[in-house]
Amino acid sequence: MPFYRIHGMAIHIKGSKKLPKPCIAQIGISSLHAEATYCMDMSAYLCDGPGAAGRTCDKPLCEAHATQIGKNKHLCPDCRAKHAPRGQGSLFTSLVKS
Repeated sequence: MPFYRIHGMAIHIKGSKKLPKPCIAQIGISSLHAEATYCMDMSAYLCDGPGAAGRTCDKPLCEAHATQIGKNKHLCPDCRAKHAPRGQGSLFTSLVKS
């Protein structure tokens, strides 16, 4: 019986059927000294990014944190960041002094 966070309020849903897992996308600012905060909304998708041993990532995602990349294929924020094109990553390097 999982806990969810919907519109900022924590709720607990009981049910006889299998309920979806809460979204595990990190939200807010995390640092070494602060504990990570997770979305915890009801999940509607699983991440289809590459995972360990040739499987998919399968992190539960809500509609707000799932990025659709194809028909019934979604990526979590971590997998999306790993596979994002680095097109203009060095655009402003001339302005930054090392």
